[in-house]
Amino acid sequence: MPCGDRYAWPVRIARFAAGGDPQYGVVELAEDGGRYPDTVSVLTGDPMAMTVKLTGERKELDAVRLLAPVIPRSKIVAAGRSGKFNRNKTWTTWTLSPSGHATKVEVTTEAEVNMATDKFLNAVLRRRGWLKRGLRKGLRRMQSILEEDLDRGERATVGGL
Repeated sequence: MPCGDRYAWPVRIARFAAGGDPQYGVVELAEDGGRYPDTVSVLTGDPMAMTVKLTGERKELDAVRLLAPVIPRSKIVAAGRSGKFNRNKTWTTWTLSPSGHATKVEVTTEAEVNMATDKFLNAVLRRRGWLKRGLRKGLRRMQSILEEDLDRGERATVGGL
């Protein structure tokens, strides 16, 4: 389809290995009708993390081994709000690290509490302890489901589906 003086077509980004470290590239198939059918044009870096450019190197699609599309990341960060009128900013970070034949999960929470009343309520109601107990229970349940296939419970449904 025309796009100004250029043509646009679907771009297929793939992660692959060709004898060495994993790389990313743009896959061009014969069905695309391009000049280099069934090849992978190598990219510089990780397109999920940085701006990339073509290196000019091409590899035959049959000569590479396609890998999972993304590198497993070691950190998950969730930003949100809590408290009355959602006035407190919160951050929860799950850090994943290998530990023998398992994955160690560490959870850290932070809150930016602005009002003195919110600070008082956090201290009096011991919300930090409640949150730690809830996270510990959730992580134990996740471990039993993923690693031991125990206590799976019933499937959650929406609208009876």
